[in-house]
Amino acid sequence: MDRDLLNRILNYYSLGNLIEYHLINQGFANENFRVNTHKGTFLLRNCVEQERRSILQEMKLMKLLRTVNFPAAYPVGRTDGTYLTELPEGRFVIYEFIEGSFPELNEQTVAETASMVAWLNSIKYKGISKKNTIHINACIELVKSRDFQAYPDTQIKDEFTFWTEKLSDIMNPSLPKGLIHGDVFPDNTFFQDNKLLAIIDFEEFAVDTLLFDVGMTIHGFCYKNNHPEPRLLKVFLDNYQRKRRLSSEELKSLPDYIRWAALGMTYWHLNKLVKTENQKQKKRVEELLERVKNVTTEVVL
Repeated sequence: MDRDLLNRILNYYSLGNLIEYHLINQGFANENFRVNTHKGTFLLRNCVEQERRSILQEMKLMKLLRTVNFPAAYPVGRTDGTYLTELPEGRFVIYEFIEGSFPELNEQTVAETASMVAWLNSIKYKGISKKNTIHINACIELVKSRDFQAYPDTQIKDEFTFWTEKLSDIMNPSLPKGLIHGDVFPDNTFFQDNKLLAIIDFEEFAVDTLLFDVGMTIHGFCYKNNHPEPRLLKVFLDNYQRKRRLSSEELKSLPDYIRWAALGMTYWHLNKLVKTENQKQKKRVEELLERVKNVTTEVVL
């Protein structure tokens, strides 16, 4: 991003003149910039892959979360009261900048995160509807695709195909549904002195089976060196259930959904990897497939 583009974006806001900016991170799905103006510090997100409709749904969710004071980095309104800036160079949203750091994985940060995810999963969401982009049918379609069939690593293909077929029978439509973040990992949270300040990046939010969010957050906060930490897992489940009690059916299904969350992440990366070789992404796929294989009931219960 050049300075001219950033100034054009800022013209839609009342945030003062640009002082300086720099790239914070360039992930697989978007770019984030720290932007300093005469009125403060902000975060600019370049929505590289997110569709317009998805961004507008996210803005609607953020409005709801603001009404209940959920800890998040909220979008900054433009002078016309909207949030999305669309230019030939892309789609852009400016957010509050949270001064904090990514957490260390310890009992306190895990407890804080579990409580906040349980709160999010309990919020009434009338008027909000968004499907999870990660679902078993997407995995099935990927296996059938030409790109997947042509991908040269047969071990990855065989393992993904095996687990897609195996897990296609575990989806339980009777489990509770609600708001999910879908990607609560340490780099989507900000902490200060082990206290959670905000959960960020709601672009993957959906209305889906709540146990998917539980399983995904367990992968984010209860694994070290690609293996589950039983103590952290216990802390997570204890604190989550202080806010939202898991039913007996959910507890029974939890190992399957921890496995499904790992396969879902594998799908997200593999869907890109089969089109464009990327060693970082390939390593992540291999790590996630290990997680899929290694989930056991004993680890969870």
